[in-house]
Amino acid sequence: MLTFTTPAGMFWCSLESWQRLFALAREQGWTPSGIPEPILTEPWDPLTDKPPPLPPPWGNAQGPLRLRIAEEDAASMADALENALPDIPRFDALSEKTLFRIDSTTMIPVRVLKPGVRVSHYEYFSGANRVAMERFISLLRSGPVIVS
Repeated sequence: MLTFTTPAGMFWCSLESWQRLFALAREQGWTPSGIPEPILTEPWDPLTDKPPPLPPPWGNAQGPLRLRIAEEDAASMADALENALPDIPRFDALSEKTLFRIDSTTMIPVRVLKPGVRVSHYEYFSGANRVAMERFISLLRSGPVIVS
């Protein structure tokens, strides 16, 4: 599970959902201007065999690496995702392809699909996922994003 922290709040989604959001934004013409920056507590030499030092409360070597997405990249990703919204159904386009799902107001719902089905990004983000995506877009517009 990934956590996206912005000045306006937090958002959680699965790695698959993030990969689909990223791919959908790219399909809509989004190109990040830079590479997300790792957030470190002190300088780190990537040529050493030690893991990078992490900020509190993740100060141990087993903690998650956090990345910062610049405000410009977050805003341009929001624009790209917003461009896709008119093509994303408000109804659940996956209802016939889904075995079951788990809904949450703070993250994109988790679905278990029938084996072997193909799902487009537009189908994936339909229905309740569209509402979650709209919330994610508004959070992207609020400033830089910390991903952990």
